[in-house]
Amino acid sequence: MDQDTTASLADIAAKETWTIEDHEQMLEQLFIVSNATGKFKVVLTKLVADNPEPRGGAALKIGIARFMLCRFGEALDVLSDATDNKDRRWFEAMCLMHLRRYDEAAEELARAKSRGVSADKVDLKLAEIHALAGDLESADKLLTSLSRALSETAEYHYVRGLVAELAGFGDKAVEAYQQALGIDENCGEAKFRLAYFYDLHGDEERAIELYRACTSQPPVHANALLNLAVLYDDAGDYDEAIAAAKRVLANDPNHLRARLILKDAQASKVMYYDEEQAKRMAYRSAVLETPVTDFELSVRARNCLKKM
Repeated sequence: MDQDTTASLADIAAKETWTIEDHEQMLEQLFIVSNATGKFKVVLTKLVADNPEPRGGAALKIGIARFMLCRFGEALDVLSDATDNKDRRWFEAMCLMHLRRYDEAAEELARAKSRGVSADKVDLKLAEIHALAGDLESADKLLTSLSRALSETAEYHYVRGLVAELAGFGDKAVEAYQQALGIDENCGEAKFRLAYFYDLHGDEERAIELYRACTSQPPVHANALLNLAVLYDDAGDYDEAIAAAKRVLANDPNHLRARLILKDAQASKVMYYDEEQAKRMAYRSAVLETPVTDFELSVRARNCLKKM
């Protein structure tokens, strides 16, 4: 890790509390280091150890850190004791959105807006929530109402792509996701949706490349790891499939789908295929299935065998 990056992260970690801007700055720093997720887990572990009963600013820091590691339920638990400001309400909304509690997420966004989050920022996130909830018309209306400055951001094009994808316009969705990544190559949401699109349409090579990029830096969503594990398993790369499933289980030991993928990959890995034995069995079956009339036998012998 670069010394300047280390110092910057240390300075943010030492703050009494964190904000939306601190979160964005941390992501920028973490995108340029190796094993970012592992290093950030160390930060969270220290935060929890230093604050056994977190409240106020400490609770907000731990809540944001858990959100960054996709521990959304745990983040909500601690955010309820955090300082009641725009930052707390914003991250509560983000956690609720990822937990698919869309109505509650929208309510928290309204509270974040009343506490100082810009209207454009809230409306763009509301558009994403409407799209995920299936209300594409409301999402599209919000997108058209946004300011010109926001319509040139990576997040705007990601949401535009999401609306297009869910409406069934695949080509437009891919174009929008690629536009988002052209503006910001670290736009994780666009990267994941593009990977998922390629996955569904049989382009496994591109999907794997994008899923791997999604899982190399925080926040690492479980679905990216699980989809990657399935693709590895299908390709016969069982060690990689096992590693991806274990990363999910390290965060959530009771994750049912991850447990099933892990079990399947482990079972596939120990299966032994004897190619020579398979050839012998195929030859034997072919011989046994040969009709009597195909053998060069006398009429008397053929008649006897037919009777048998």
